Amino acid sequence: MRVIVFATDLRKVIAGPSPRPGVRCGRSGDREQLIAAGADARWVDSGVSDGSTFIVAEEGERIVGYSCYATHENVPHFSWLVIRLRPGLDVCSVGGFVTPESRGQRIRGDMRRFAAHYFVERGYQRMIGVVDATNTASLRSNASSGTAQVATLTRVRMGKLIVVWQGAALRHVRGESRPFVFVVPETAERPSGTIIAQ
Repeated sequence: MRVIVFATDLRKVIAGPSPRPGVRCGRSGDREQLIAAGADARWVDSGVSDGSTFIVAEEGERIVGYSCYATHENVPHFSWLVIRLRPGLDVCSVGGFVTPESRGQRIRGDMRRFAAHYFVERGYQRMIGVVDATNTASLRSNASSGTAQVATLTRVRMGKLIVVWQGAALRHVRGESRPFVFVVPETAERPSGTIIAQ
């Protein structure tokens, strides 16, 4: 598995255009509409139950997209990777969905800008994104909203060993199943970050 880690200053996000009308904070009552729109029920349920913040985009009365955000208290992780967030300062974009007929309309960007305003009002400074390297739509969305790529992380299982690369550099080899921890750099001037074994 290969993931790209992005980071952006929330003040840069809110300096852009205002989000379109119809973007709002999600509510637990949105569950059925989200699932009917095509969102994965497990993601919706975990976002609602673990205290994550989710943002929805509506056209008329119909939900056409959602994005989910977590803080250090509830940041999810892949089976092999945890992103370390600064408490009260970092928020992590952990997934989302836009209906097929609404794709290409920059809805993800509008939801990201709405979320940026929401989190800046609560004192947060930076948004971290972790994107599967095969998700070209999400990679494009991150690139178009001014985020900086801070790392490429690759995990390969070789028999009982887990091998993790950061960019082209081998970082860790081990036989344990505990996740690795990625520490995002505090500034864009140090874009590599650090992956550590727990």
